[in-house]
Amino acid sequence: MAGHDKGGGPGRGEWRVEFKGLRSRESMLKRIAASMGFPAHFGVNLDALYDCLTDLPLSPGADCNVTLADLPHSAVGDAIHAAFADAAEFWRERGVAMRVLRD
Repeated sequence: MAGHDKGGGPGRGEWRVEFKGLRSRESMLKRIAASMGFPAHFGVNLDALYDCLTDLPLSPGADCNVTLADLPHSAVGDAIHAAFADAAEFWRERGVAMRVLRD
């Protein structure tokens, strides 16, 4: 389904989130939460997504890669992608290279 690999040392991250067959916002957000190890109290909304993405245990100078596999090109998919892009900007300002790939 998805994976997380802390390979490369502390403060680095590699995640792949699979969206194949998912269409609802709730199902997509739940898949992200499960794939990225969000806390149980994750609010299953876009604000909570951004909050969790900007609370990842990443260190300055780290590389972080997130692949959003089969994320639909729809209003919901685009909103989710935008939250990841906003989080990438947050991390960039803190010296972390977060790359978000949509394939």
